[in-house]
This record gives sequence, C-alpha cells and structure tokens, in this order.
Amino acid sequence: METRVRYVITGLFALVTLLAGIFFLLWLQNAGSLRARRELVLQFDGPATGLRAGATVTFNGIRIGEVTRISFDETKPSAVTARLSIQSNAPISQDTQADLDTQGIVGDVQVALYGGTPAQRLQWRGPNPPVINARASRSLAQEARAALSELRSVVTDNAEPLRDVIANVDAFSTALARNSGRVDNILAGLEKMTGGKQETPRIFDLTVPSLPALPAREPLQLSIADPSALVMYDTQKLLVADGAGEISPTSLQWSDTIPKLVQRKLAQALDQAGLRYASAGADAGTADVSVQTEIRAFQISKKPEPHAQITLALRFAGRDGKIVDAKVFDAQAPAASDDGPPAAEAMNMAFAKILTEIAPWIVDALDKQPPPAGDALDKEPPPGADDMK
Repeated sequence: METRVRYVITGLFALVTLLAGIFFLLWLQNAGSLRARRELVLQFDGPATGLRAGATVTFNGIRIGEVTRISFDETKPSAVTARLSIQSNAPISQDTQADLDTQGIVGDVQVALYGGTPAQRLQWRGPNPPVINARASRSLAQEARAALSELRSVVTDNAEPLRDVIANVDAFSTALARNSGRVDNILAGLEKMTGGKQETPRIFDLTVPSLPALPAREPLQLSIADPSALVMYDTQKLLVADGAGEISPTSLQWSDTIPKLVQRKLAQALDQAGLRYASAGADAGTADVSVQTEIRAFQISKKPEPHAQITLALRFAGRDGKIVDAKVFDAQAPAASDDGPPAAEAMNMAFAKILTEIAPWIVDALDKQPPPAGDALDKEPPPGADDMK
C-alpha cells in the first residue's frame, strides 16, 4: 500500500513540473507578460510574402504581440488576412501604418506597426476585432524583376542617346590613341611645371671608331661647317620612323642635338685619322677649305625590320669657296629594338660605316686642290729661262 502511494506522489510531482514548464514557455513567448490581449486584423491588399503564424508584431520597434493566424479573404481572393494578438495597452489608431519588415536580408518577416493619431484611437467593441489595411509585400525575386524591368525601360527610352554616348566615347578613345604621344608630352610638362618627380633621361653618345691613318699632309686648316637639316632633326631625342611617313621621338636622348653631335664627331674622327687641323663650328677660325654637311636621315626605321638609317650629303669647298666635290653617304645597321641601348648601338654601327667612307673621300678632295698662288713662285724656272734674259 505504501509503495502505491509513493508512485502516485511521484506521478503528481512529474505532472506539476510539466505544467510549470509549459506555463513558463508560454510566459517567455508572451515576452514575460501576462497582461490582457486583444485581437487585431490586418488586411493585405495583395501578397504577404514570408509572413507566418507566430511572427512577431512590433509597434514603433517594440514588441507588442504575435501573429496567430493567416488566411485568405473569401470575398477577395487577391487579399490576405492576418489575425494578431497584441497587448491591450498598445496605442493603435485608425491611421496606424502597417507593413512587413525583414530582420536582415534573409531573416524572419515580422509585422511592423507605427504612427497614428491619438484622436483616432481604435475601439474594441463587439465580437469582431477592428481591421487595419496593410501594404502588400514583394519577395526579393519580385523586387529584382521589378528593378530589371525599370532598368530595361530606361535603356529602351534612352537607346538613341546611349548610342550617341558610346559613339562619342569611341571617337574620343580613337583620338586619344592617335595623339598618345602628345598627351604624354602634355602630362610630362604638367608634371615638370608642378614640380613632380621627374625620371632621369637615358643619355647616349656616338662612338668614334678607330679609322685607318691617313697619308701625311702639309698643315691645312679644314673646317667642318654647321650641318643643315630639317627642323625635326634639331633635337636630342632619338627619332623613329614607322614606315608610314610619321617620325616620332623616343625616350633615348643623345648627348647633344643631332646636327651638333654629327659635326663634333666628324671633326673628332678626322683628327684621330691624321687630319690634325680639322675643326668644327666656332673653333674653326679662318679655314683654308671646308666641308659642308646636310643631314637627310638620322633615325631608326621600323620597316621592313628595325634598323638604323643615316644619310649625309657632303660638299667640299676649296680655297676659293667653290665646290670641288660632293657625295651622298648612306649607311644602315640592323637594330634589335627601336629604343634604348640596342637602338643606340645600331646608330653607332651605321655612323661608323659612314665615317670610314668620308675620311678617304676628304683626302681625295684635298688632292684635287690646286696649290696656293704663292707656291708657284717658289718653284724652279723652266729650262731656257736664263737664255731669254
């Protein structure tokens, strides 16, 4: 008998504990409050995407209840009706706004109530709860489709202006590519004007080769006149011809302008070969004879393959200033690149070829010179001159 009584007491204790646990869960669901509740009906004139029974109901961000049931309106199939259980002291008015709110991007959907005029406070009278109209909601897919539809409409309505914009951008990019060199120069000028960082230019010099010794001659003042050339050659930059008639500068820089460089190196080469009195420019003084130089080509040509191209036209003027001889010297040398040290090396090779041809030509021109007038008086008189006295 005592054993049966113990079982009854144990069962009663377990039942009371279970009921207490259920009561505690209900208390937690109602936010720890057992205050009086009222029912409120929300009428959605469209879909209520994501809303489910048990969803939270807030007023101005404060939880006041939950959704108890969701159903269709039999008189209006496109509408959705949601029944809410809210606290009786919630200040709901006839003009209170109702909307669906999502916690995060893919969070739970809840009913959000906000606003309202105190003078239009809802009255709960009779068995039917009051009704508030709520705005229909759309899913993320529906929002994306709507946005794409609006974007398509904007593009369609502005198709012609967009085509004009694209055409203008294409024309601008083409013009920019065609004048990229000028743009680089403008940007470099702006950087220099504003005191920006400037790269140290790469400077190269023409190398004078070792020429064969020329025959010994009587001292004669040979002047290398200032070369003549097109304006584009009056630069320190290495020039590159693209084969279509366009010549543009590169980053390589000579130690002097091209005409001055050719003049100095020609005088230096002749001096090393034995013409000790060959001088250039202001150092020439009063010269007996002179060499006039015209620079016709001094660049790297890209077609058919990159190569150095140097063409010099020389004229030899005698003691009386008249032209004794003239010749055009042309030399080429393959280039591994159209810029940098390989290009400079190719130019040196072509210039060396020309110098090896110019030096003997100048010696031949000197040999064609008649002796000075005073030299004829120093010569011996012809035979029989004494008998004529």
